[in-house]
Order: sequence, then C-alpha cells, then structure tokens
Amino acid sequence: MLITKVEAFGNKKRKVYLDETYAFPLYLSEIRQFHIEEGSELAEDIYEEISHTIVSRIMSRICYLITDYDRPKAQIRHKMILAGYSQEHVDMAISKLEDMGYVDDLRYAEEYVRCMAENRSKSTRQIENKLLEKGIPRDIIKQVMDNAEFDEEGQLDKALRSRGYTTETLHEATPEDKRKICGYLMRKGFSYDTFSDYLT
Repeated sequence: MLITKVEAFGNKKRKVYLDETYAFPLYLSEIRQFHIEEGSELAEDIYEEISHTIVSRIMSRICYLITDYDRPKAQIRHKMILAGYSQEHVDMAISKLEDMGYVDDLRYAEEYVRCMAENRSKSTRQIENKLLEKGIPRDIIKQVMDNAEFDEEGQLDKALRSRGYTTETLHEATPEDKRKICGYLMRKGFSYDTFSDYLT
C-alpha cells in the first residue's frame, strides 16, 4: 500500500491516506514509530498492527461514551467518524463491542420505549419516529413496539391536559377548540381513531 498523503489533523495528529483513500488518524509519535512518510510503501503487517491499535482506541472511546447510559449504534458511529476514524475501523470496533454486549440497539430501544411508556410523554407514533431518528432499524422498532405495553389513554389524557381538557371533558369544548385540539393531537402523533370518540 502506498502512503499517498499525510495531512495535519489538530496539533498532535495526522490523517494518513493509502492509495488515495483516507485510512486512519495517527498521533505524531506513531507517525515516527511506524515511519509514515508520503510516497513510501506501508507493509501489510504494519497496516494490520496499526489497524489493531486504531480499533482498540475506538473501542476505548466508545466505552467511555457509553459509561453513563446506552447509545444507539448509529449515534456512536456518527460520533466516531466525526472524531476522524474511518468507517471501516469504526464498524470493526462496534462489531466487537456488539459481540461483547456493550452496544445493543435492541436493549437501547427497549429501555427508551419503557421510559416513554412510563412517563406517558409521547404517543406511540412519536416514539417510533424518535427511534427512527436515532438510527434504530425498523425491524427492531417493530419488535419492541409490539412487545411494549402502552397506556394510550393516559398518554392522550396528558396531552389534553396541556390544553386544559381531559378525555372526560373534551366533548365540552367548542367546535373551534375541538378543531384546534384535533390538529394538535394529530401533530403529536395520535391517530384520529384514538380520540374521535371523546369529541362527541
């Protein structure tokens, strides 16, 4: 592999390109250790040693990142790539941590849904959309949502109380207020069928 470019990356690191493709970031001490110079060849065994070092470094950073709470895989990947690591090495590190049980989208989604269900702060559609935004795969979302227990009426009641009504008093609203509340609830992710009976 030909080292085609070495560029500055902060004060203490350099980005190394192999065969015109970005490969990895190295500290200046590692640049010297591995004799990284533009135009020189990088032996396969040295590349493997560097890759092992980089993957271990990413794994350590991820473990620090998830010390206090789980994070979805997509968010972890995004943060590590922003930190200057290549997609290949990031995926290798995440795969190892998944095998070890440290990164688990299913566990993250189950905990997120459990908290949302207990807090009754979001509709089921809002929860699904939030999980999608966090990069959780659709099949995991479906599995978790199918197994979760939701107090749909409690969620609806909480949303209505923010507008001065409850499921018991909604029918007392004026036609104009009902239209506004209907639009509000649908924007919150509630289907019309969920609350239509309370409007009459």
